[in-house]
Amino acid sequence: MADEGTLAILPKAPPAVRPDLPFPLRSPVRVLDAARALKGEASTVHLSADAVRHTVRVSHSWWRCRTRSTAEVSKQIEVLRATAGHLIPLAVNRRLTAEDETQVRRAAFTALAELPTDPVERLWRAACIGASLLDLLSLTQLEGAPSSPETP
Repeated sequence: MADEGTLAILPKAPPAVRPDLPFPLRSPVRVLDAARALKGEASTVHLSADAVRHTVRVSHSWWRCRTRSTAEVSKQIEVLRATAGHLIPLAVNRRLTAEDETQVRRAAFTALAELPTDPVERLWRAACIGASLLDLLSLTQLEGAPSSPETP
């Protein structure tokens, strides 16, 4: 970072971030704006807890096996992103701790990130988005709500 000009290195002092950064700063993406960007066709998204868990299981299974075609993975990522777009506003509308807010932001940024071109990396991204959906699901479910016996 010192080579990029981001850190100032002074003798006998700890490195410090320069106040005049050598690149333009972008304002952070607001979580609800991210949710709007992620929302897809409502027909592709099933928001029941069981349906979300099933979608996540499929993504994780594909990652473990590394066997799916790029087209299938791309379609699955669309569904995962759209699901995140629907769950994020539900999570934001609840009282969130700092840790909860971090999980929501992580889910938004993971889903919004540019997709890798490598097929194995796409499988990994689908699994990562799926993991963040499980975090969102735990934040959006009501306390004490029953869950299906076949879901973990």
